[in-house]
Amino acid sequence: MIELLLQRVDLFLLIFMRVTGIFLIAPIYSNENAPIPTRIGLVAMISFLLLPIVNSAAIISAEQWSTFTYYAAQELLIGLSIGFVGAIYFSVTTLAGTLLDRQTGLALANAIDPLTDTEVPMLGNFYNILFLFLFLGINGHHIFIKALADSYEILPIGYTISITDDLLRLMIVYFRDIMILAFILSTPVVVTSFLANVVLGIFAKTMPQINVFVVGMPLRIVVGMLTIWITMQALLPFSEGFFDRVFLGIYQMIRMLS
Repeated sequence: MIELLLQRVDLFLLIFMRVTGIFLIAPIYSNENAPIPTRIGLVAMISFLLLPIVNSAAIISAEQWSTFTYYAAQELLIGLSIGFVGAIYFSVTTLAGTLLDRQTGLALANAIDPLTDTEVPMLGNFYNILFLFLFLGINGHHIFIKALADSYEILPIGYTISITDDLLRLMIVYFRDIMILAFILSTPVVVTSFLANVVLGIFAKTMPQINVFVVGMPLRIVVGMLTIWITMQALLPFSEGFFDRVFLGIYQMIRMLS
């Protein structure tokens, strides 16, 4: 295998660039808490395993720096595109969490996302971690590796990718799906919070002695938490459709670049 690596070092470097693109942005793989040497070593290992099965559509030598740099940048772009699809779909949890926090009164209580090291809504962080556990439970992280291996059949090394208007339409589809999925995920809490506000409004009119502002905030939090707990059993069927959409979106992106 070492002899194969030495003979095909140019191809190995190009494979390394595509795998790196996925590890820069894809969920789980882009976890900043993982040590950088560990991530680089994992990228090198996956690239080494893909080396015997990957063929090149053109003879590319590292001695031709301009050509090699062009194809290396293209390989990085392909990897980023595959990881981008997963990352953009997992942003559904953050968007839904923002809607939920505003309805339950937790909008000011942001939490730190351990994966991205950024502030996210508290409930968005809860759903994000929960979906990541479910994703790992079904070996979803293996799908990125499988999609990576399959991408070499559709987009072999040396193949010039094409960016057309269809890619823009596909991006619109992605953002449409994100809005729909976030709305579905947050609808139960939004509806129950609305009904709770209606009840509080009725109490404010019929019993003016009740301080609605004091009662309202805890009530909205309790109602929101109870709704999340009750609807938790429906989360698994939702996650199945969600992950299917992620996997479909990845392969749509690969085919769109061909």
